[in-house]
Amino acid sequence: PAGGYGVELFKDGERIFTTAFDVVMSAKEQLRYGFLSHFSEEDSGEEDVLFANKLHLNMIQFYDWMYRHDTLVPPTEQFTNPLGCSMSKKVIQKKIQDCRRYGIRSYAYAAVYAAGKDFYEQHKDWAMYHLGGEPMIFANWLVYMNCETDCGWNDYLRKQFLETMEVMGFDGIHMDTYGYPKCGWDAKGKLVQLEETFPKFINQSCKDVRATNKEAGMMFNAVNDWPLETIADTDLDGMYIEVWPPNTTYRDLYQLIRKALAAGKKEVVLAAYLTPFKTASSPLDFLKAEKTSLLAFAVINASGGHQLAYGEKNGILSDGYFVDHAELREEFIPKLRCYHDFAVRYSKLIFDKSMMDISMTASDGINEDITFTCEDRSVQFGSKGEGGKVWCLIKEKRSTLMINMINLTGEGEIWNEAKSERTYPVSGIKIRTVMEKQIRGIWYATPDDGYASMQELSYQVINSQENRHIELIVPDLMIWGMLWFEFETEGGY
Repeated sequence: PAGGYGVELFKDGERIFTTAFDVVMSAKEQLRYGFLSHFSEEDSGEEDVLFANKLHLNMIQFYDWMYRHDTLVPPTEQFTNPLGCSMSKKVIQKKIQDCRRYGIRSYAYAAVYAAGKDFYEQHKDWAMYHLGGEPMIFANWLVYMNCETDCGWNDYLRKQFLETMEVMGFDGIHMDTYGYPKCGWDAKGKLVQLEETFPKFINQSCKDVRATNKEAGMMFNAVNDWPLETIADTDLDGMYIEVWPPNTTYRDLYQLIRKALAAGKKEVVLAAYLTPFKTASSPLDFLKAEKTSLLAFAVINASGGHQLAYGEKNGILSDGYFVDHAELREEFIPKLRCYHDFAVRYSKLIFDKSMMDISMTASDGINEDITFTCEDRSVQFGSKGEGGKVWCLIKEKRSTLMINMINLTGEGEIWNEAKSERTYPVSGIKIRTVMEKQIRGIWYATPDDGYASMQELSYQVINSQENRHIELIVPDLMIWGMLWFEFETEGGY
């Protein structure tokens, strides 16, 4: 049946292997996105795809694979991409097939409004212009083109998408934007509002590619969630948001995901790049960066989203140019895999869109439905992702109450800064909750134990004149722990 599953292998009573898998009814149900960015003849092996498979990634963005921004399919077997990287058309096609063998869908990167200056010189009437009549230019080498329906660029690029799918064999298109501009002028002096242009371009592109392949995937980069409101109802697979300042806090990550889920009712992917890896050089630097990555992963997933950060062989993104990714230490990979196992194994809980977020209405402040205390009285709990506290994210529906706890004690609230190299466990957390429902069981799991196994917790019933309470003690919290109550939904007295 559809859902997430854990796998544990024992030999002579000893657990020797764990992993996870999920069963979904649609490829759009769980969007675990990764990347590839090296496609030379020397990169023809499949170690990178195997790494993606071990992290249960089921979508891969082929970054900067194309011949040119305005001419996607390479005209020759060997070619150099716009930034001078050596490429092989056969290697790209091989990696598409490698991905397919492991159940991973391949998405071709394509910028929706970028063209080289040579192309612009031949199609000046397709470009975007400033108010004064100068062409809009990105990084001094790409010209912004006009995606409006009545502009030739619109039809041209959609045909490029079709050729990319048919010739290269990709499973989908990843449409990129740069977050700027938000408006401009066409060659005739008409104002172009891109929040109005993009939805039309997206839907027409989706219609085109799915006319030849009804399962074709389509993603679009809404940088810092713009223009989320206008593209939420388009035919995209999910909502993809590249995260930049001022979205700097853990609370910002949570808010981006909650807003996107509410707007589009689709899976949400945050492209959240881990900058501490960019300058990490010593073992201590890497320990700090690794903890940064685990906390970001925990927050994004506990909030109901997915993170694009991992790819290549042991690669992690440290900035927006995917080719310059960092490489993870081999010693860290088992812990990282356990975090990904955890997110897949408990996916039915973590990503259940029917659950209502009650974090700020059930606990903290004036809310006393659920209270958290600790044997160490200096430990504080909160519902807003504040630094120095245990963050408690609470969701419920008729049959389930779920509490994600993320240990931010000793840390600040900025998600993308290097953390302390050590994690101090929080022991003796007591949860007390008003409880009128009949409990079937209470369970706890954490990826920090190296297994992501679930354990049933005992609890105490405390009756008062006014309420019936449940009290229980949670196992030591390292970074991320998840507790859930299962209820009997029928019956009573």
